[in-house]
Amino acid sequence: MGKTEKIVVLSVLFAVVVLFVWSLQGPEARAAASEGAAPAPQAARDEPSPSVFNRVTPENRRPVIQLEQPVNVNDVLGQTTTVAGAGEVAALDDRGILNSAVVVKEPAPRERSAVQLKAGWDLVSTRGLEPTVDPEMMLMRPEPGVTWASLATTLYGDESRTRLLRHYNEGMDLPGEQVLVPAVDDLGPAPAFQTIEVLEGESLWLVAERTLGSGVRWKEIFELNRGVVSDASKVRAGMMLRVPTAQ
Repeated sequence: MGKTEKIVVLSVLFAVVVLFVWSLQGPEARAAASEGAAPAPQAARDEPSPSVFNRVTPENRRPVIQLEQPVNVNDVLGQTTTVAGAGEVAALDDRGILNSAVVVKEPAPRERSAVQLKAGWDLVSTRGLEPTVDPEMMLMRPEPGVTWASLATTLYGDESRTRLLRHYNEGMDLPGEQVLVPAVDDLGPAPAFQTIEVLEGESLWLVAERTLGSGVRWKEIFELNRGVVSDASKVRAGMMLRVPTAQ
């Protein structure tokens, strides 16, 4: 290869290198070079162009958590106050700062009776009564320990209506789990009675025979004394029974 050929080859290589370096420079550097300005520093060339991903500095991108100041309730130590709704109270520590929530069960509201008193009824209270298909017949679930006499006094305000409850709950010596309660006393007024003492060896039949003139009327005595006599066959001497006035 001659000297002239070597010069041509070197010139071509130099031109290739210049073009390669020119292509590696950014558009800003090429524009500055074309305008005769000095190219931007390397650090500036390495910095990425602005975009939606680098407009916010890393410090500004960090989440900021705002901590609320402790709440001092009423400035009173060792007390509680209602927070976050009914039924929850927050306890205060020795600094008067809320530190925990304690759920407090509030008493259940008093249930209203499903039955409302109506004009013409003999009932004076409907508390605990439930309606049935018969508008004048209610259902009750008595509490343990109640008696017919106490139920009659509570529901009708009259102990003598014990016979009414016993009549509609035949076979129950004491109020059971469910008791029928009529709204109206359809048995009529209680008959006039006198109080007598059962003699030795007497049964209800003999008591009726002695006081009413006929043993057949023993059921009248039994009905009148259901609060005392639970079984017609268990009449003992010395018992005080009410007997209808002889008619």
